[in-house]
Amino acid sequence: MITLKKKLGVLALSAAMSIPFSSSAHAVQTSGSTDIKVNLPDIIILHYISDITLNFGSDIGQSADESGASWTVAWDGATSDGLGELAVGNLDDTSNELGAISTIDVTLPNVWAIRGLSSDGTATVEIAGGNATLANGTSSSIALSDFTVSGSGNTSASITADLNGLHKTTATVGDVNLKMDVSAAALSGLYDTSGTEYTITATAI
Repeated sequence: MITLKKKLGVLALSAAMSIPFSSSAHAVQTSGSTDIKVNLPDIIILHYISDITLNFGSDIGQSADESGASWTVAWDGATSDGLGELAVGNLDDTSNELGAISTIDVTLPNVWAIRGLSSDGTATVEIAGGNATLANGTSSSIALSDFTVSGSGNTSASITADLNGLHKTTATVGDVNLKMDVSAAALSGLYDTSGTEYTITATAI
């Protein structure tokens, strides 16, 4: 038999269950921190020009006035006692005169570039190019020698140059320098070889 006391107890329990939990209660929470490391490899990118033509400008025509000359002429047409005759040792100079200088110092500007990553941000740039002969026919030639590279303020056959990261807009751009001997050139036209004249090698440091 349900008494009044029991009824009141049931009503009290039902009322207690209908009351929501307090908004100040906290959910269970935990956290952890992660440290990320990135290990990049050496990366080196070499840009180079593989075919170079050097043009010495337009055709040249010049004259040199070598003053006067005189000869004694016989009635049979023979000449003698010439004064002022031309000889290879007394020809006047012209504006394109090489004189005793047969070697020209040539700079090939901005013909290589490097970029990338290394342990100290630099790379070694080396040029290999011994004495090379460019030919035009069988008896006319131009000799190339003394190849060096220039970049990051250094000039030598092997230099240290800055890589400056991966982006191409920050790459280090450099020159190639060489000596050109034209004393054995006897023909106009193109001088060439069947091979290559120099090789550039870039090595991350």
